Amino acid sequence: MQKSDFKKLLSFYLDCLEDEDLRGLNFNGSQINRTFILGNSGSFLLTGREAQFPLIEGSYFWKRTSEDTDQSERLFLGYPILLNGGSVSPLFFLEVTAKLSERNLVTLNIADSTCYLNHHIFGTESYDIGDSLQMQDELECEVSALKTSLTKAAEKLDFKIESIPELTHADFADTNADEPKWAANFILFRGGRSAFNAMLRRDITSFLKYPKYIDNIEGTALEALFANTSSKNEIHHSKSIFTVLNSDQKNAIDKALSQRLTVITGPPGTGKSQVVTNLLATCALNKKSVLFASKNNKAVDVVYEKLQKMLDKENWVLRLGNAKKITESRDRVMAQLGETQKIAPQPPDLNEGLMDCDQRLAEISKTISKIEKQQELLFGLEKKIGVLEEFFSSVSLSSIITDEKWDQVDQETKSEADRLHQQLLSLTRKQSKHFWLKIYSFFFDKELKRKYFQFIEYKYIAYQLDFRDVYSFLNKDGTYFGFCEAYGNFLKVLNLKYSYFERNQIEKSLESYPSAIELKAQEDTQTKLQIELYQQKLRYSWGSQIQSDRPRIYARFRRYFKTVVTPPENPVGWQK
Repeated sequence: MQKSDFKKLLSFYLDCLEDEDLRGLNFNGSQINRTFILGNSGSFLLTGREAQFPLIEGSYFWKRTSEDTDQSERLFLGYPILLNGGSVSPLFFLEVTAKLSERNLVTLNIADSTCYLNHHIFGTESYDIGDSLQMQDELECEVSALKTSLTKAAEKLDFKIESIPELTHADFADTNADEPKWAANFILFRGGRSAFNAMLRRDITSFLKYPKYIDNIEGTALEALFANTSSKNEIHHSKSIFTVLNSDQKNAIDKALSQRLTVITGPPGTGKSQVVTNLLATCALNKKSVLFASKNNKAVDVVYEKLQKMLDKENWVLRLGNAKKITESRDRVMAQLGETQKIAPQPPDLNEGLMDCDQRLAEISKTISKIEKQQELLFGLEKKIGVLEEFFSSVSLSSIITDEKWDQVDQETKSEADRLHQQLLSLTRKQSKHFWLKIYSFFFDKELKRKYFQFIEYKYIAYQLDFRDVYSFLNKDGTYFGFCEAYGNFLKVLNLKYSYFERNQIEKSLESYPSAIELKAQEDTQTKLQIELYQQKLRYSWGSQIQSDRPRIYARFRRYFKTVVTPPENPVGWQK
């Protein structure tokens, strides 16, 4: 991809995000009690207390919630609201939980204290997209600071928050009025702009506003979009496993560790979090820095919990995100760094144990591969036997020797029958091959046919086959075509016998291998031990790194968290 094309793609993506965001925060007034609920005054947000209001009977909106009264639903609450030309939009919004009581009262509690700004409202007031997003940076806040942000936003939009009225449902029928008007009510709705989309929008806007970011992407994650070659694999422990993986997951991890850009997809339950956990742990074992990000908080939490369980006391993963998550990570990590810990020395047999596991797993894999190959051969033989058996009648089959032996006499007979059959094929076709034979047959036709007859008669008798039909046919036909057919049928008999022999050999060979249950148990035991050893190796590796430079790391973490809480204004501060 060219950088100019990348700019066009960013512009298109930004337009898509803006359109999606606008539709998610703009409601048709006629859809009240269907796509959104109109509540009473939203001023309770300024005090942080919970709010209650009666359930509206017949509301389609609440029919979509769980009938279980103990179940809370996460919704978005918008406050205050702007009514404009039949549409309803919130100025600020945040996540809340809504719980329906037995008395048909809806109880609201704040689920996420971050208050997001609907910057599209400023777009209607002659602000361009850049100014609107800048307004977003300035006014978005924690719920504890909402009163200040509301006052600032009201000044910019030319209204006073204290003077706007609280509407009733009857008043709401007049939403088609020409003049926009504000209301102190709150609304409840599903969806809304996620923090992920908000951050993504800011990043895209920064790229478009400051071209130097695109011009200097070398060494960043975005470089993968522009490079056509694979990166050098600097991951030495690429075969490390920290959780149970199937072959597809192992292949995905191998690609992710060796390519600049890897896309892994799969429906829920296919183990994507297992893949991510292994990737992060492998990179940590190789002393690599990794950022794992998702628009889904639950996905991040699932991976973090797996890593936390794996690392135990040596968990140096930072679970960031909102202010609460940052504070929790800060408190945990700083407490760990403040403790006087001595890392236990690495067990001397750790690497030997891993090598032994690798060897044993390789042997099990080799055995499984051999069994699969034998089973594949057996499957092919069964198909071949089925085709050959269909050629013969049940009477003919009963006379075929099926003692599943194949000795030197059988091999010599087959070789000679093949040779004579090839001669007969030449005699029945216009080919230069066996030209001398055609000359011989011209002068000694009877002697040659007698030779072919005697061989096939003798072999039919030797193999206890019924020769009467063949005898009648050859006497009646009397041509080399008849002999050719008789030899072809006899070769089918030999092929069937050899197939029986091969099937018997393969079945005996398969009996000598351990059962699938035994192999699976062996593989599970070794895999479990291998996972434990790799987890132990990661804990020791990471813990020893921290222990070796604990004072300096402590100071760096302290500076880092201070920077996150109070961000510097200049880019140099961020880079440091």
